[in-house]
Amino acid sequence: MYMAPDNRGMTFIELIIVMVILSLAVVGLLGVLSMNVSQSANPLIAAQSLVIAESLLEEVEQQPFTYCDPTDPNVMTATSAASCATSSEDALPLGPKHGESRGSVTAPLDNVSEYNGLVMNPVTDLNGSVIAPGYKASIVVSQAGGLGGLDANDPLPLAGLLKITVTVTGPDGQAISLTGYRARYAPNTIP
Repeated sequence: MYMAPDNRGMTFIELIIVMVILSLAVVGLLGVLSMNVSQSANPLIAAQSLVIAESLLEEVEQQPFTYCDPTDPNVMTATSAASCATSSEDALPLGPKHGESRGSVTAPLDNVSEYNGLVMNPVTDLNGSVIAPGYKASIVVSQAGGLGGLDANDPLPLAGLLKITVTVTGPDGQAISLTGYRARYAPNTIP
């Protein structure tokens, strides 16, 4: 006589044990994923910080780099910083002169060296409108030491080459820095 095999399946207790084991595995996996996501840098914030830094670096590099302040009457004819009637842009410390500020209609920053020490919290456009809430930016402009001067007439040894460093800090506290250089290739050219 033929007897059929026993096809009864899993018991209720076996089913509960399998569900507990699978639940613990899923909870452990989700915990690891959550930890990785919370501790990784947000790529959107990093990308936005990079765009802001590039934009500010380009803004500074496109400014004139003349011997004299662009409002100086001798700006178009000066052959050195000593030829300026009022003030030289090479005067140390580098930074804004005559009450100039970024975005000002009456006294804007009008030379590369005047951006030294600029801090924006939050980052704004040239009109003063906040373009990146939660982001901070700072700009340092210094003489490029060790690279040699480009202009033999400069009274300061390396005044013909400036190093520009822009640092942007995102809302997550991560900072991105970009560095560029600006040479005095047209000392009498103003926009």
